[in-house]
Parts: sequence; C-alpha cells; structure tokens
Amino acid sequence: MEYKELRKSLLFGMIVVAFLGTLFHFVYDWSGQNTIVGFLFPTNESTWEHMKLVYLPMLILTILFYCMYDIKNKVYETVFWMATIIGPWILPVILYTYRGILGFGVMWMDTATYYICLVVITILMLFAMKYIGEMEVPVINFCLRIIAGLMGLLFIWFSYNPLNLGIFQAVAQ
Repeated sequence: MEYKELRKSLLFGMIVVAFLGTLFHFVYDWSGQNTIVGFLFPTNESTWEHMKLVYLPMLILTILFYCMYDIKNKVYETVFWMATIIGPWILPVILYTYRGILGFGVMWMDTATYYICLVVITILMLFAMKYIGEMEVPVINFCLRIIAGLMGLLFIWFSYNPLNLGIFQAVAQ
C-alpha cells in the first residue's frame, strides 16, 4: 500500500478512534457497571482508566489495518503497534503538563486532552510512515505485539487492583 492511500485511511481511522474513545467513555456505566466490561472500558475518572480510551480504539484500528491492508511485517505495522503502545502514555503527559502549568484542571481542557493526544499520535504516525520507509521488521513487530498484549493485561489488572499512585486516583477538578 502506498503512503498516500494509507495516509487517507489513517486519517479516517483516527476519526473513528476519536468517536469510539468518546463512546467507550460511557460503556461501563451503560452496562450497569459490569465487571467484565470494566476490563476493557474505563471504570472511573482516573487518568489510568482514561488511557484505555486511547489504547482500545488504537488496538482495534491496528488490528483492522493489519487485516485489511498489506502492512504485515513492514514499518507501517511497526508504526501502528508503537502508536498503540505509546499513544495511551501521551494522554497523561499532556494532562499533567497542562495541569502542572495552570495548577488546576478544567473539565473542557481535560476532555480536549484526549483529542489533542489523538492528533499528536496521528502526526507521529504520519511522520514515521513517511520518513522511515519500508523494510521487513518481523521480530520487532512480534515484540511490539507482545508488549501491546501485556499492556492490555495491565489495564485489566490495574482496573481492579490499582496501586496507590496518582495516576490511579480520580482526577479532581
């Protein structure tokens, strides 16, 4: 797949990620706070739980692109897996940076943080896909898949066994 075609698909995919992440914010409550649903969707207003809003839609997008397009064992696949892993961590960086500068949080800025995070991820992905080129990297992609899977398991584990750290506490306004 050529870069131009992939770029258009990625931009559309990231709009879908934004939509899914917004929708996923409410799924746990809509389910009657079902424990199983809480494995995948945020169970509270902590930063950690909101990182799932980036992780799960990015994971879905990565798997869809892997299945639908010829990105297997190429740098494009690597870029998608790296975005799935690194993307959720961009969210707390942006959130805590703006809150650290202001000294307080604002609800609309907290919400905007999610969308800013997705824009940053998209820019990083487009840059990497354009300038890295294509090469075979099956070992790296295998390792990234393992890391993404482990990260998913950590999201599940820490949803119901949070550590006593700020990232696991509900964000105060």
